[in-house]
Amino acid sequence: MLQKLANAIIWQGKEVFMRLFLRKWAIAAALCCCLGGSIGPADAQYNVAAEQGYKRARTMASNERWDDALTALSDVLKKAPNYPDALYLAGVCHLSKGDYANAEKRLKRLTEICKDFIGGWGMLANVYLATKQYDKIKDIIVALGKIKGGKAEAYYFSGLLAYMKNDLGQAERDWRNATVAQPDMAKAHYNLGSLMYTKGDRVRAMQGLKDALRYDPENPLYRYSLAALQLEIGSKAEGMKNLDRVRQQTLRKDIAHLAAALQMWNNGHSDKAEKLALQAIGDNKDLSEAYLLRAKALEKLGRTDEALISYKKALEGDPNYKEAQEAIKRLTPSAPAGAAADAAGADAAASEKAGDSAAPQTAPAAPAETPAEASAAPQAAPQTEAAPVSAPSADDSTETVDAPFGD
Repeated sequence: MLQKLANAIIWQGKEVFMRLFLRKWAIAAALCCCLGGSIGPADAQYNVAAEQGYKRARTMASNERWDDALTALSDVLKKAPNYPDALYLAGVCHLSKGDYANAEKRLKRLTEICKDFIGGWGMLANVYLATKQYDKIKDIIVALGKIKGGKAEAYYFSGLLAYMKNDLGQAERDWRNATVAQPDMAKAHYNLGSLMYTKGDRVRAMQGLKDALRYDPENPLYRYSLAALQLEIGSKAEGMKNLDRVRQQTLRKDIAHLAAALQMWNNGHSDKAEKLALQAIGDNKDLSEAYLLRAKALEKLGRTDEALISYKKALEGDPNYKEAQEAIKRLTPSAPAGAAADAAGADAAASEKAGDSAAPQTAPAAPAETPAEASAAPQAAPQTEAAPVSAPSADDSTETVDAPFGD
C-alpha cells in the first residue's frame, strides 16, 4: 500500500511511496497547486506576456501535454527567468516525463527564489526519491524544518526515508508526528494506515485510511485502498459501494480499471479480473497493486509462471509487500545451490521482458507519494470481521520524537 509514494507523488507520493504515493497522483496534486493560484509575481517588465504564456502552458499541462507545455514555458522563462510559477510547473512537467536532471534544475532555482515555498521543496524531494539521492533529501528535510509550517512535510519525508531503509518503527513515529504538526495531512494518515496493514493491525489500518479519505475525499487511491480492506475483512457491501464510487468519479483510468478488477476478483471472476488488472498496468506501469491483483488472478487460473513474474513486479514497488513475498516463496521451485545464480538471472530477464510486454501483474499493498503520493491498497483476501474501529488512544499510540531538523 505504501505508494510509490510516491509514486504518490511519486509525489505523494509513489502520496507510502512505496505506494505511499503513486507518481501520477502526485503529479495531479502538483498540478492542483499550479492551477490553484500564484506562487509569486513574474519579473515586472514581462509580467503580462509571461503570465499569458504561463496560463497557456498550465492548460496544456492539465491535459498532460508535457512537451507542449515545456515549449511554452521555455519561452516564458526566457522573458522572465525568475517567474516562480513557471519554474514550478516546468519542474512538474519534467518530472512527469522522467527528465529528472531538468526537473532538479528548475526546482532548485525555485527554492533559491522562494525559500519558504513548501511545495517547491517537496517536489524537489520527489526528484531525489525517484533518483535515490537520499542524502539530498536529508538536506531538504532540514530546510523544511526551518520553514514556518514546514515541519509536517519534513516529518513526512523523514518517514519515507525510514520506510525505505526498512525502519518501520521510525517511519511510524515520523508520520504520526506529521499528523500532529498538521492534522489534515491526508498522505501521512494514508501511509500510517498502510503501515498498520503491513504490521497486521487491521483496526488501525482502517482508521488511517478513513482519516486519509476524510481529509481528501476525492482521492481515488485512498478510496480504493479502503474498499480493498473492507472486502478483506468481510464488509463486502461497503467495499463494493466504494469501488463503484471510484469507478464513477475518478478520471484516472488506472484506478478505475483496478477497482473494476477487484470487483471481479471478489465476485469470483478471475479471468475478467486478470484482464482488467492488465489494463490498469497498461495505464500505469508503476501501479504495484495492479501487479499483485493480476498475480493472484493468474495463480487462481493455474498460470503460475506468469503469476510469479507478476508477484515479483509487485514487490519491486514495495519490498515490504508481505503477500507478494509469501507468494514468491510459495511458487518458487527449489533449485540446486549451484543453479541459484542462473535462475536469478533468468527470473530477472523474464521479469524485464514481461514489464515491457502487455502482460504484467497486480495488487493492493502497503504505505505510499511516493513519493508520494505514495502507493497503496490492502490486499483483497476475505477474512473475519474486524473489531469496531476507533482512533488510537494516548496509551497505545506511538510516542512522538524529534525529527532530524531543528526548531
